[in-house]
Amino acid sequence: MKNRILTDWTIQRVFLMLIGAFIIVASLAAHQWLAAAIGGFLAAMGLLGYKSGAGSCYGGSCKPYGTSSESTCCTLAEQTATVEEPETSAIA
Repeated sequence: MKNRILTDWTIQRVFLMLIGAFIIVASLAAHQWLAAAIGGFLAAMGLLGYKSGAGSCYGGSCKPYGTSSESTCCTLAEQTATVEEPETSAIA
């Protein structure tokens, strides 16, 4: 758990953590408890590095789109890097 918190920080993680913290503070000041819980969820996603909310992408276990029958959590850049465009043939 310590390794998960201290490594692989990205701009997305920092952004999630800051937005979550802001939502927590603003919603607690307005006594909006459900919004505070949502902010806590976002802050936890940023702190723990859960990209998709389930943590299945942690540690480089993400497989490019099209390499298995299961859906994965790769980014769009990873998906498009491995998907080849089909050849089109002109019908005469």
